[in-house]
Amino acid sequence: MIHNISRLQDIRYWIFDMDGTLTVAKHDFAMIRKVLEVADDEDILDNLAALPKEDRLARERWLAEYEYKVAKATKAAAGAADLLAYLAKRSTHFAILTRNLHALTEITLKAAKIAEHFPQEFIIGRDTATPKPAPDGILKLLELWQISPQEALIIGDHEYDLAAGKNAGITTLLINQQENIYPELADYHFTDCSALLRALRA
Repeated sequence: MIHNISRLQDIRYWIFDMDGTLTVAKHDFAMIRKVLEVADDEDILDNLAALPKEDRLARERWLAEYEYKVAKATKAAAGAADLLAYLAKRSTHFAILTRNLHALTEITLKAAKIAEHFPQEFIIGRDTATPKPAPDGILKLLELWQISPQEALIIGDHEYDLAAGKNAGITTLLINQQENIYPELADYHFTDCSALLRALRA
């Protein structure tokens, strides 16, 4: 893990996961797996993608309806709005890379009152790029920004966020976990957005 905060302060292109990173995680994945009949050791999206078309579409519709209900009631994670405001003042470029649908991501960001920071073209959902941990969404953003991997960072709370970052060759930051549970993937670790903001201001 890297401990050089000045390196972090120099990065001007920040890619954020959404659920559980910028917002309070509300998805009941145990219930989702039960309804969709997905085993605990299976990736939900991979499972759906492998189903026959009729079954896949029916389950995707159910999942989208459930996610819509969650999106409308979303709250920003503690310190997230302050972190974004601070970074915005430093001329930081923002993007969202999520395993949620693009349209639902916009609803979520508006409900959390942080949508102003994320231009629509820099919101990448599972319907606009191969989902994390694939690097496709990050590579798409690097191309849009016309920058090298060394200039960007991904921040998230899940192994998939960090793995996508590593697969794309960018800096990775684990957030909203009390311990660095992915030391081989996380270049930086902070317990929450407020702790990260304090470090950036130091």
